[in-house]
Amino acid sequence: MAAWRMTLAYMVGSLVRAGITGALLVVIAAPFTGGVHAPVLALVSLALTGVIFAALGVVTGIWAESFDQFSFVANLVIAPLTLVAGVFYSVQDLSGIWAFLTRLDPIFYLVAAARGGFVGLHEAPVTLSLLVAAVVAAGLISLATLMLARGWRLKP
Repeated sequence: MAAWRMTLAYMVGSLVRAGITGALLVVIAAPFTGGVHAPVLALVSLALTGVIFAALGVVTGIWAESFDQFSFVANLVIAPLTLVAGVFYSVQDLSGIWAFLTRLDPIFYLVAAARGGFVGLHEAPVTLSLLVAAVVAAGLISLATLMLARGWRLKP
């Protein structure tokens, strides 16, 4: 089987699970929210977010030799990047080096696109946010496919 097919299969499994969870969350939250500001942008940003994390899961699953290494990525890479991505505060309130570092964080652009789709607040241009997300997704998919093609750390 071709490496790109294996990558796609692993990612589809992850995306189906995420899609079911997201759909249930929408059904539960719908009565309490005022609606979605830009549904197409929200769906595109959520789809790109799912693809990025699905590809990162494939890469991490191949790289990690133990659960501790797998947890390392979640706890010491993803969590800090998420916390400094402007999830809980406006990046416009930052100054100097912190604003610059936040804008280097790819998760900032995922948050900005999703926030723009759901509530209409734009901290970064929508086109730039989607472009950064697409580039990160393509890079992670390529890395996962390359790792599977080379058979790195995989049993025969």
